[in-house]
Amino acid sequence: MEDHPTAIFVPADSIAVVVYRALAERGIQIGKDISVISANNELPLLSALFPALTTIDVQAERIGELAVKQLAQRFSDNSETIERNLDPRLVEGGSVKKIRK
Repeated sequence: MEDHPTAIFVPADSIAVVVYRALAERGIQIGKDISVISANNELPLLSALFPALTTIDVQAERIGELAVKQLAQRFSDNSETIERNLDPRLVEGGSVKKIRK
């Protein structure tokens, strides 16, 4: 196909596993023929993928920890809601194709 996509963004690492398999079955090499990037940074899923998946770590575990702390604080002293922001971070793997200029 002449007009083919150059990259796929997958909303979750669990779906990226299926995408990797589908591309492999079609003979498409991830990181060479197409780039794949995902979100969540789910290490148990990612450890089986080759090349390593580039993913966006949304820090789900840290969000959970902060939510539990805030809930416990509200129960203990009836404090107001506190807004906290956690920046996502890019975890680079080999699934993103190098583009030559």
